[in-house]
Amino acid sequence: GMFLPNFAKLNPLENLKLTKPFKSIIDGANVNDGFITNWLDVLCFCLSGVPSDGTITAEMAMMMGEFYDEDAIMDCPVGGASAIVDALVRGIEKNGG
Repeated sequence: GMFLPNFAKLNPLENLKLTKPFKSIIDGANVNDGFITNWLDVLCFCLSGVPSDGTITAEMAMMMGEFYDEDAIMDCPVGGASAIVDALVRGIEKNGG
């Protein structure tokens, strides 16, 4: 495709960055604002179930491309993330748990 010529120009070792934890990219970019690093950790966790030190960069690169697309929509439950936990508890209690 259209990205292959640019991809082929890269040092092959640079491509290995895609398999490293996203935290290495954050650290390499000298991101040290607590809010931003926490936000990136939350995005990683929502995507992969682990913070940035356990999420590979390729996964985040793909998600960031889609997440910040002008047509992107972020769905959140009414009542926030805690509403999911509350619904699970209600379901368990309703069924005798």
